[in-house]
Amino acid sequence: MFKATTVNSCNRPGNLTLPQLRWDKANRDLYYQHTGQCLVPMVDIVDDMLIAYKAGHATVDCVHDCIESCYKSVVSTLNSAADTYLPKRRKVGIVELCDYARA
Repeated sequence: MFKATTVNSCNRPGNLTLPQLRWDKANRDLYYQHTGQCLVPMVDIVDDMLIAYKAGHATVDCVHDCIESCYKSVVSTLNSAADTYLPKRRKVGIVELCDYARA
């Protein structure tokens, strides 16, 4: 895993550890099937909202809420698929290699 520096709500730097996804070891067919099944319905939701907005039946706030909801669903779907179908590995940094060599 590698660490990305972030700024938290108190404006203090913190560490965010992210896994390195192994696409070379992934079951891509199942990943694409899973994401496709979950994301295809989103097209209808967005299309319906666009039609309602153009017809004057939806406000800008409704469109905003729809976009936010769809975005959260897309992120959740991709995270779920990655957790299920993509192996992860810990990324070894140069400092850790040096520490390992000294031991």
